[in-house]
Amino acid sequence: MASRLGALVGTDDPHLLELYEALGMHVGTIAQITNDLHDAQFADLKTDVVRKKRTLPLVYASDRPNETPPPTGGVDAQRAIDVETRAFIDVVITAEHYRARAIIDALSDQGQNVAPLVELLG
Repeated sequence: MASRLGALVGTDDPHLLELYEALGMHVGTIAQITNDLHDAQFADLKTDVVRKKRTLPLVYASDRPNETPPPTGGVDAQRAIDVETRAFIDVVITAEHYRARAIIDALSDQGQNVAPLVELLG
């Protein structure tokens, strides 16, 4: 919604507003999942594991068959995210990145200056 509201400053074109809103959703999803992964990797410093938040990294790590659930804190909390979980999260983030990039390309096709958006996305 913030991206759509920001776009309203420069346009009232419904198609452009939808594109900017969708871009904001994907960039926001990337940021949230990245934050959740960081919190899960440093579980002894964060509260997501202790509070049993259902973040994507913690849900994936705990819902896989034959896996033990993430620890609830302490020294073993660093083990909440294993290599397979990290790889899964990387795939999700990459997919969101590609979706965001496709929207940026569509915005460029509509004559929008996308250079700052490309830089934001990385």
